[in-house]
Formats: sequence, C-alpha cells, structure tokens
Amino acid sequence: MRSIAIKELTLLEEHDCLLLQNKTHGSLSIAPHFHSEYEIILIRNASGAVKTIGAHESVLGEQELLLIGPGLPHSWKPGHCTSSLIRETTIHFHPNWLGNGLLHRQEMHSLKNLLEQAEKGLRFPQETIGKVLPLLDQMENNKGFNLVLNQLQLLNLLSKAEPDCLCERSEVGIGDQRLELVIQYMSRHFKEALSLKQAARMAGLSEIYFCRSFKQYSGRTFIEFLNELRVQHVSRMLTETTHSITEIALEAGFKNLSNFNRIFRSRQHLSPRQYREIYSVEGQLRLCS
Repeated sequence: MRSIAIKELTLLEEHDCLLLQNKTHGSLSIAPHFHSEYEIILIRNASGAVKTIGAHESVLGEQELLLIGPGLPHSWKPGHCTSSLIRETTIHFHPNWLGNGLLHRQEMHSLKNLLEQAEKGLRFPQETIGKVLPLLDQMENNKGFNLVLNQLQLLNLLSKAEPDCLCERSEVGIGDQRLELVIQYMSRHFKEALSLKQAARMAGLSEIYFCRSFKQYSGRTFIEFLNELRVQHVSRMLTETTHSITEIALEAGFKNLSNFNRIFRSRQHLSPRQYREIYSVEGQLRLCS
C-alpha cells in the first residue's frame, strides 16, 4: 500500500543557505511528509517512538541523527515512547546551496557522495552524534558566514562517518505516472473541492477504470485517499496551532462538521479534541499537571 506523503513547506526561503530550528514535543506524532530540501534531524529523549523513512520502519533509540534527502517521505509515531519532553533539532538546506559546479570538484567527492546517499535516508552512529553535538551548540549562536562555515564542518563530519542506508528509493512505473500526477495534484489541492470526475479526466481515464486503477495503486478509493490527506493535515494543525477545531476542519476542505468528526474518529480512533489534548505539547503539560 502506498504511503501518503504531503509536501511540507519549510520556513527556509530562496535566499537562505540553511535554517536551523530547535523544537520540543510532548509526543512525537508527525504525519508522512517530504521536503524539497535536505534535512538533518537530531532527535533526543524519544526512545520507543517509531520512525518511518520511505519503506523503512524502526524504533528510535534515546538519540538518533538522520540525514534525509529531498522528496523522501518520512513520519513519526509515538509508539511506546513515554517521554513528554522530546527534543528535535533540524537543519534544512537547499539541494543547490553549494552549486553543482563546486560539488563536482575532486575535493568535494565525499560530500557529493554523502548527499547522493541521503536520497535513501541515512542514520549515523552514536560516535558521530558525540562529535556533532558541540558543533550544533555552536551553530545555535552563530549567524551569517560563520553559520555557513559551521554547516560545511557538519557535513564534513557526516561524510567521514559510516551511516546505515535505511531504504531504497521507490521508482514510479511507466503505467503509474498518470495516477502519480493525480496524487501529486491532490496533495497540493486537497483543501479544494475535488471530484472523481475531475481526477479521472486529469488521468485521461474513464471514471470506472480510474476507480479500479486508483484503488489498486494506492490501496484506497479516491474519496478515502482524499479524506486521509485532509485528516493528516487536520491532525498536524491540531497539535501545532491554537486555531479552533471548526476553523481547522473547514480550512482542510471538510464542509460538514458532523461528517468531519466521523471521518476523523474512524482514522485516528480519537475525537479531534481528544487528539489535541493527547498529542500537543500543551495537552501533555495539562495531562501531567
């Protein structure tokens, strides 16, 4: 069954070299998504949580350092993690931040190889994490050119390590390309009113043949797939914003609130209010107080 991944827009702007962020989570629950950028992720205090990168799934240790390439779907689930103070450090940077010319120089071979391997998702050993931590602390207090130099030092450290490749990139077959285009369109426009007729026309197929092909390719009907995209978006908004449940549901494309509540509960096995209370950082603090 194909995992649904939504393209996530980071705060990294076109004129930036990189963006470093530190976050604290009450629970590690992040729906499948991908970025146009490379992402370095250090997660601490999340032992027992589950990471999914491409087709790979495994349980997190006490601290994990990952490098994820552009377009590679990844997600996090609470699993058996009992920590309510999970620390996440992320660094996003553009694929072309050094320019293709520089990466093809002989001295940059190890870095070029590192970035190519990142398309499969890389997990670094604990020894490497020990070397990286002081540099990340330094990067938090730097900016401008010094921050860029720190980033080069960090990538140099990673290029000398022996990471585990977590998965193989799945290739889209020729026969699936029309359906993949529809899915990509749905991932960008799920907040809008999308119809089966419109999707079938986009794929150049009859509605009957499109329904059968789409179910076979995605493991879901067109409506199930669309609703899952919307529920994933709602789940994230519930944990990351203070907007009302009604606002979030309507913004995600749900037009009927009773229908929304039924669909959400069937997917997440919780009401939207319960989900927010359990998985948001604020909810965790309330539950512990």
